Amino acid sequence: MTQQAPVWLDRQQPNALNCFRLIFATAVLFDHNWTLGGFGHNPLSDLFSPIGGLGAAAVDGFFSISGFLIMGSWLSRRNAESFLRARVVRIWPAFAVAFIISALIAALGSGHQWLQYIRSIPGPSWLVGIFTLNQTELNRALSFAHNPYPTVVNGSMWTIQIEFICYLVVALVGSIGGFRRRWLVIIFTSFSICLAASEDRILPAAWMHWPRFASFFGAGALFYLFHMRIPKNGWLALGCVASLLTGRYFSHFFTMPIAGTYIILYAAYTAPDWIKRIGAKNDISYGLYLYAFPVQQFIFSQIGGSEWFNNPWFSFAIAFMCCLGFGWLSWLFVEKPSKAFMKASINRHCWHPNA
Repeated sequence: MTQQAPVWLDRQQPNALNCFRLIFATAVLFDHNWTLGGFGHNPLSDLFSPIGGLGAAAVDGFFSISGFLIMGSWLSRRNAESFLRARVVRIWPAFAVAFIISALIAALGSGHQWLQYIRSIPGPSWLVGIFTLNQTELNRALSFAHNPYPTVVNGSMWTIQIEFICYLVVALVGSIGGFRRRWLVIIFTSFSICLAASEDRILPAAWMHWPRFASFFGAGALFYLFHMRIPKNGWLALGCVASLLTGRYFSHFFTMPIAGTYIILYAAYTAPDWIKRIGAKNDISYGLYLYAFPVQQFIFSQIGGSEWFNNPWFSFAIAFMCCLGFGWLSWLFVEKPSKAFMKASINRHCWHPNA
C-alpha cells in the first residue's frame, strides 16, 4: 500500500512564512522611514501606489499569512478556550511590554520634558491602552513634537487590535460550527472584497480599513480551509501575478486578496531550504514590527537638522539594525518565555494521574 504524499499547504510542512513576515515588517519600516523623516515618497512608492503603498501591501500580506495560520490553529484545536489562550499569549505580552517601552522611548525623545510627557498620560490610559491594544493612548502633544510626523508614538500598533478582533471572530464562528459550512467563509470573503473595492464611496473613514483587512484575512483562512484541494502549480502562480498587474486598471481588491495570498503561499512553500530556516525557530518579525515606529521617531528626534546624518538610507539602516535588536530581545525575553509558559500550563492541565 503506497503512502499518500503530504499536503503541500499543511502548516506542519517546512515553509518560509516566518521569513516573509520578517520581510513584510522590514517593508513597513522602510515605508515609514520616508514619512517619519519628512523625505517625501520612498523609491518604491510608484510601484505600489495602486495598492496604497509598500507599507500597506506589506500589512495586507501579514493579514493573509495570519488568516492562513490562524485557521490552521483553530482546526488543530477546535476549542475556543485553548485557541484564545494561545492567541492571547502570542499577542498580548509582547504588546504590553512594547507599549510601555514605546512610552519610555517617547519620553526620551521629549528631552528635558520627559517627566511632563509621562505625567501627561493618565493612569487609566495605561490600562486602557494595554488591555484594549490601543496605541493612541500614548499620543500626547509632547511626544516627538518637533519631528516631521509629530505626536504619534507608535503608529504601527493599530493593526494589532484589528488582528486580535479577527481571532475573536474565528473563535466565535468556530464555536458555533460555522467552519463546517465553508461556503459561509466564501461569502464573507467575497463580500469583504467587494466592500473593500468600493469602501471610499460607501463607508465612513473610521471603518474603511475593516473590509480591506477582512478580505485578506478571509482569503488566508479560505486557503487553509481548502488546502487539501488547492494545486501547487507554477503556471497558476504566474497567472496570479498577471492578475495583479491587470488589477491596477480597475481595483486591486478584486484580485489581490486571492491572487496575492496564493503567490505568498506558493513562494513560501517552494522557497529554498535556507530561506525556510530564516525565522523558523526564532521569529523576531513581531518584535521588529512593534518597535520600528517609536525607534524611528526617536532617531529622527535626535538627528534632525544634521545634513549628513539626516539621510533616508542612513536612517533606515540605523533603524533597521536597532529594531533587529529589539526584535531579538522581545522574542528571547517576552514571546518565547510566554509560549513556553503556555505549553507548560497546557501540559499541567492535561496531566492525569493514570497517564
